[in-house]
Amino acid sequence: MLVWRDQADSARATKVADLLERAFALQPDQVFGWYVASVFCGSGELSSCVRADAAQELVRVDPDNGFAWTVLATRSSGEQAYTALHRAAQARGGVRCR
Repeated sequence: MLVWRDQADSARATKVADLLERAFALQPDQVFGWYVASVFCGSGELSSCVRADAAQELVRVDPDNGFAWTVLATRSSGEQAYTALHRAAQARGGVRCR
């Protein structure tokens, strides 16, 4: 599944956000939903993401995946970013996107 955030079509972002919230209400630990939420951002800034906590939630539900930690590193700064990048490098499952 490929998702992108169309800056010219704010209705799409609202629809995706609504669908993700419905999915999380039914299955809060659904890994795929957190993958979508963690990468569905406009400008790459945390404030433009559908869920600001998506990167943290992704590593919570899929802690052995280096991709999850890499996403957290890109959404963090300072010591938290360094720690997340270190965890990504040591992930048992390697870097994989489901």
